[in-house]
Amino acid sequence: MQKAQLLKLYEDYLKENPQNVYIRNIRRTSWGGNRVNRLYILDNKNLTEEEVPEYLTAHQVFELDEKHNHTLTWKILESDVTDEQIAAFERENHVTLPRMFREYLQGYTVLQERFYPKCIVSEDYGYQGRYDQSTGEYIDYSDEELEQDEELCGDVQLDFFCIDNLSKPSSLSLGYFEKIERMHLGNLDNGDLVLLDCETGEVQSWDHEMNNAWDAESREEFEEESMTGDFWFQEFDTFLEWVFGKRVYDFEQAEEEQEAFYQAHSKPRQIPPENIIYL
Repeated sequence: MQKAQLLKLYEDYLKENPQNVYIRNIRRTSWGGNRVNRLYILDNKNLTEEEVPEYLTAHQVFELDEKHNHTLTWKILESDVTDEQIAAFERENHVTLPRMFREYLQGYTVLQERFYPKCIVSEDYGYQGRYDQSTGEYIDYSDEELEQDEELCGDVQLDFFCIDNLSKPSSLSLGYFEKIERMHLGNLDNGDLVLLDCETGEVQSWDHEMNNAWDAESREEFEEESMTGDFWFQEFDTFLEWVFGKRVYDFEQAEEEQEAFYQAHSKPRQIPPENIIYL
C-alpha cells in the first residue's frame, strides 16, 4: 500500500472511531518501558508552553493527560524506518521482506495497538459476539439476534504490534522467526498468533497451543507440527484493511480464497487433525 493510501487508511479509521484519538482511550499491550516520541502529542495547544521531554514513558504520557483533564489527543507520524535499516535487517536475518510489508514499515506510525476488527458471526468458527470496548468484555449475541440477521457482524480483539517512532534505533527491531520464515504481527483474543509468511506474503493465524512447533528447524516442520487458526489473508494489505475497519472478515469466503491460492501455488492446504478422515 502506497504511503498516501496508508495515511488515508489511518485517518479514516480515526474519523470513524473519534474516541480513539484521545490518549485516555488508547489500548496498548507493550507500554512497559517503551518510550513514546513527544511528537505524538505535541500538537496539543495546551502543551505548547509546557516543557515536554523528547521521549516519555507510558506513565508520563498518562500523567500529562490526567493533568490536562484527559483532553490530550495524539496524531499519526511519518515512519522513520530507512532503506538502510531494512537492508541491514534482511542481511542479519537472511530474509527478503514482502513489498507490502516494506511499504507499511516506511509509511506512517500509529500509537494504538489494540483493535477490534469485524467479522461475520459464525457458529462454525466460534465467533458469535462482540466486544464491549469500554469494559473489555465479550458479549454473545442472543439466539433472536442471530436468527434475525444472517450477515450479523461481530468483532475480535487483536493486539497488532504497529511500528512506533521511538528513538530512531540504528537497527530495526521486529519479531522475526528465521527458521520458519515468518514475522510475528500480533495476537488474537484467544491467544492465537498472527504471522506474516515472508516467502508467500500470506498473513495467517496459528494456534497458540502448538506444543513443539517453535522448536521446528524449518518452515515445513513448523507447518507439520502446528495447527492453523481461523484467519487467513492472501496479502498484507488485505490484513491491514481488516485491522483498520475497511473490510469485514468472511470465514467461508476466506476459506475458498485460500483453497484457490494454494492450488495455484501447488501447496496443499493444511487440514486440522480433527477433520482428518481415516479410511
